[in-house]
Amino acid sequence: MKIINSKIYQIFTDLTNHVVLNILFLLSILPVITIGPAINSLFHVVSDWNTKNNKDVLVPYLRYFFRSVFSIDVIMSILLIFITGIYYINFTDLLPINAQNTLIIVLIMMVSLLLFIGIVVNYYLITVRETNKLKFINTLKKVVSYTTLNIGRTLIYGCLISLFLLLVDLFPPVIFIISTSVVKIILKIDTI
Repeated sequence: MKIINSKIYQIFTDLTNHVVLNILFLLSILPVITIGPAINSLFHVVSDWNTKNNKDVLVPYLRYFFRSVFSIDVIMSILLIFITGIYYINFTDLLPINAQNTLIIVLIMMVSLLLFIGIVVNYYLITVRETNKLKFINTLKKVVSYTTLNIGRTLIYGCLISLFLLLVDLFPPVIFIISTSVVKIILKIDTI
């Protein structure tokens, strides 16, 4: 059984797990209202890969997707969609930039958008890190505290997700590999 123990076999197994997890994630976000549970599941499964050295995909993903905080994650999805829509409407109203004060407003909005994306990432990092079931309000308090203490990391997370979305927009097939890689990078940055 030298093939199963070979490095090439392990690389292909890891690559297949990444592709399967990304496909599950993409299928999960098709009904837009389930973006929150899908992100939650993605973060938890990649965290399990890193900490427990468990490379299972389907069963853990579905377990995290349908766990007890599903309704809270759906509410987070609605909030995420609503705030993203507000940003989209405001950006389309302000562009193209034709005055200096418009440029300042757009820059402020871009920084606040990066901060918002980073706060969303912080929420899912806290839910992954806290194995005991925190109440939603306590989780939000921890997110605010973590964001305040780690504003630089929060902005880095926002930039990383923005670059990920830009890369997917420029080259769509990369989405089948890159989602799990971005989450792995975020989890590594969080442990530093």
